Amino acid sequence: YQSETFPRASLGIPNEAFVVGCVANQRPNKGVDLLLRAAELLHSQEDFHFVVVGDLRGLDVQNYVSKDVLPRIHLMGIREDVPALLRACDVSVMPTRYSEGLPKAVIESMSVGTPVIVTRVGGMVELVRDGVDGIVIDPCSAEAIAQAILDLRASAEQRLLFSKSGKVRIS
Repeated sequence: YQSETFPRASLGIPNEAFVVGCVANQRPNKGVDLLLRAAELLHSQEDFHFVVVGDLRGLDVQNYVSKDVLPRIHLMGIREDVPALLRACDVSVMPTRYSEGLPKAVIESMSVGTPVIVTRVGGMVELVRDGVDGIVIDPCSAEAIAQAILDLRASAEQRLLFSKSGKVRIS
């Protein structure tokens, strides 16, 4: 389900890496810091890379991850090619804490076939059926994010099922 149209090497990411994407602006409710804390929890998983797209002004990554993890965090800023970036990811995470409508990033992820991990917040619970279209977790937990990422990395079959189901759900 990955696209070859956006080469990971152009981001400094090895082709064999497991890539976790997130499209969110830096705001307290968006939970980008939770994703970074999950990245730190997964520090021993050296094949993991995290691609974060959005307005990230004010985000000091070094507050959340160690020097060992820092090279595997790719802050992309605001981009015009978000669907292509999402297609290059193995999973997409929307770690919202509270107050979320129906995020375009989740819709885009599903439409390009990237499996999603979302929190049980706002319209995401209506869009993503837990265990059918993706994984729905409780908000505010870096541990839950890390575990969901590990679960999806462990099962290419599950990722493929979520990819297909997400595309159908959005179409």
